[in-house]
Amino acid sequence: MKKYRSQAPTKSVILDYRKTLGNEAIELYKKRGRNPFPWREKNN
Repeated sequence: MKKYRSQAPTKSVILDYRKTLGNEAIELYKKRGRNPFPWREKNN
């Protein structure tokens, strides 16, 4: 596959939020026998 120009995005959009379900998602992930990356646990 031929790449044209830069592959980096030209814009970054981060939406505001008041609530996150990150901790619940990590716990569910662990219950399924999976191991999240350490940086995933630190941010929540």
